Amino acid sequence: MEFITRLKRALMACIGEAVKAGEVEAESLSEMEVGVQQMVYEVGHEVLRQWLEGQESNYPADQVPCACGSQAQYVRRREGVSLTLLGRVAYRRTYYVCKQCHTGYLLPIG
Repeated sequence: MEFITRLKRALMACIGEAVKAGEVEAESLSEMEVGVQQMVYEVGHEVLRQWLEGQESNYPADQVPCACGSQAQYVRRREGVSLTLLGRVAYRRTYYVCKQCHTGYLLPIG
């Protein structure tokens, strides 16, 4: 959670600078709330997406063991989706297919 703490401090510093410079504008508190809520949602999605993609190696294995006893071959990075507290988050994951049983695999995170 050290990353989250650093990110929060950096964002709060940027917010403070923007407010002092007069860059923050809104017609009402309600408009500001909606804008802040949307920003939190978008930033949260991006943090989760990048973290999920970062859980995999930049150089995936050429093959991994398949449940059938054969080897599944690397095919490509493919979109995966996780349901989070912020809703669905799409990200790229390593995808394998077994030539023996034709089963496709998105490796589990972590």
